[in-house]
Amino acid sequence: MGLYVRSGSSRVTIRNSDFYSNTQGAILNEQSILSVDARNTWWGDATGPGGNGPGSGNSVSTKVLYDPWLGASTTYPFAITDAYPSASSFTQGGGTANLTADLTQTANWTVQITDSTGTVMKTASGSGRLINTSWDGTNTSGVPQPNGTYKFRMDATAGGSAAPVIGRIDLNNNLPIAQITAPGSDQLIVTPAVDVTGTASASSFSSYSVDVGLGTNPFQFITLTNASSGPVVDGTLATWTLQSNPPSGIYQIRLKVTGNGGATAETTRFVRIDHVPPLQPELSQPASPTTTQPITVTGTAEENTTVELHVNDQAAGETTASAEGAFTFTDVALTLGSNSFKARARDLANNTGSFSDKKTVVYMPAGEGLIHILSPADGSTVYK
Repeated sequence: MGLYVRSGSSRVTIRNSDFYSNTQGAILNEQSILSVDARNTWWGDATGPGGNGPGSGNSVSTKVLYDPWLGASTTYPFAITDAYPSASSFTQGGGTANLTADLTQTANWTVQITDSTGTVMKTASGSGRLINTSWDGTNTSGVPQPNGTYKFRMDATAGGSAAPVIGRIDLNNNLPIAQITAPGSDQLIVTPAVDVTGTASASSFSSYSVDVGLGTNPFQFITLTNASSGPVVDGTLATWTLQSNPPSGIYQIRLKVTGNGGATAETTRFVRIDHVPPLQPELSQPASPTTTQPITVTGTAEENTTVELHVNDQAAGETTASAEGAFTFTDVALTLGSNSFKARARDLANNTGSFSDKKTVVYMPAGEGLIHILSPADGSTVYK
């Protein structure tokens, strides 16, 4: 037995792990309420877990979330992480499934949709740190596909290849339309109130609800009470008013739409709240002393943050750290004698981190004499 979760245990979450060669199964969950969230995991076979799963890999019991799964042994630290379709089933008549995932480094990615025979229905590709595409239930010619179970596969390459992610999506034209258009996938929430927009409709409409929970598999949801009582098409579904200083993390927005016949469609959207300031940058030591100026100052910081450079405790400019965290300031002017440098980073949520350790450069033009006292420091008190 790979993992046994007995009744009364806390919530268990597993990511980018391998379960194989477990003759008595991979996971047995005996909890009555809580599911074990083991999505994005390798089960020893590309078809997924056996037992309560659809494949030939190590078996799982009920109350184990396994879809999507890894199509090969984990390749972490280069990996596709947090891969979830916004809807596991939807109608071809106006519904969509957003397919998003994070990448642990910048990479080229591809997403393929295939039918039960392995025929490719749609392909999308891109590059960056985020996989983000959608499928509307049609093939490459725009023709709606019949009801049934389809698979998606995510691949990523950056020198090597990450373990692919494989999952399932059901098409069912008897379902209502449940679609969230805003906020966007992985959007950073920075305002105190957020309009959730999209479509909640059905040929025989009954009701819809919009809920918000913390995490990719929330323990509990809060229902937004300002939702409309009737169907909504391309409009505001509800407004999410945030509490003061909500916890940082990933939040799930869930839309459920029910028709009069009882058929229910559900879609989700993951967004982020961030109150955590970025780490302090690291400055590379420029050559010192130097006889020429201006100089170039380089360093590293958290990726895609705005880096502020201060020279002699005065702001000297800003630049953006690359996806790898590198940044460069060119044409940095020096004053005669000692010059100090420090930097700090500001992220997209406007969180500002602490200053880096200072670096010092002594500027002494050629042909000029200069005495530079390193110790004691200017303004210090010296005792005999």
